[in-house]
Amino acid sequence: MTNLGNDWLYVTAFNGGQAYMSPADIFASTCHPDVTKYPFDIQECDVVFLFVGDLTSDINVTAVHDHIMLDLYRRHARWNLLRTKAYVDNYKNHRFKYHILLTIQRESGFYIVGLILPISALDCLNIMVFLLPPESGERVGYSITVLLAKVVYLTIAADSLPPTSNPGVPLLCIKLFIDIMISSFIVVFVIFGLRLYHRDPKNHSIPKVIVSLSRMFRVRKYKKHTIDICKVDGERSEIGDKKSNKEDIPFQAAEEEKVTWQTLSKQLDVIFCSFSLFLLLISSGMILYLMFS
Repeated sequence: MTNLGNDWLYVTAFNGGQAYMSPADIFASTCHPDVTKYPFDIQECDVVFLFVGDLTSDINVTAVHDHIMLDLYRRHARWNLLRTKAYVDNYKNHRFKYHILLTIQRESGFYIVGLILPISALDCLNIMVFLLPPESGERVGYSITVLLAKVVYLTIAADSLPPTSNPGVPLLCIKLFIDIMISSFIVVFVIFGLRLYHRDPKNHSIPKVIVSLSRMFRVRKYKKHTIDICKVDGERSEIGDKKSNKEDIPFQAAEEEKVTWQTLSKQLDVIFCSFSLFLLLISSGMILYLMFS
């Protein structure tokens, strides 16, 4: 607790028993932050001045204005002052407390460019691992590199926040943790898909159930079949004459392609890519909704 004023300040006394003093000092104050919506958080800090030595029966404390004067205020580089409020509270009916309520908002431009946009770019790069051909041999290294990059960004975000989980863990850290889990699943998916792709069909046959499922989800291909036809009395019949008219008969189903480990691996890539993209969109949408709600 710090006393208000200094020894060199003078008090002006009036003949009516009134005394006037204009104390000035610089105080360093802290408040308990709520970093749940970091870096789009808004903090409310309550600075309290307590009149310890005087009772409510001895003095009368009133707030001249319902806000504080900002004549000497200088804009902060990391925080934006939204509004202020000043009021007097009767503390336990014995002493006065003078409250100054400051509402400040974090400047989020630096964090958007330096943290959020790179994380979004890494999310896009993480999904593109399924576009690499399995023959390239770079899938596993690519996915692990993106995973390690997200771990680095999680460390950066954790270092810029106070080590507290009350009233809540920052949503950005939760988003990064979810992304790391999804990236870990993608690494597992990639390893599993490559194992299937390079499996020898001579030693490992594909179960019939998997073959049936693969053909069920496969897009059936069609080919055009051209035949020679001619009209005889308003009817069509196939002939072999070269002078007859030709007509393309589409929608002739092609023969069923054989299901191999390579085609099965490519189908799983589509499934894993769609599932990972769905998880990323759901997690990002929920975090954004909670941040701005």
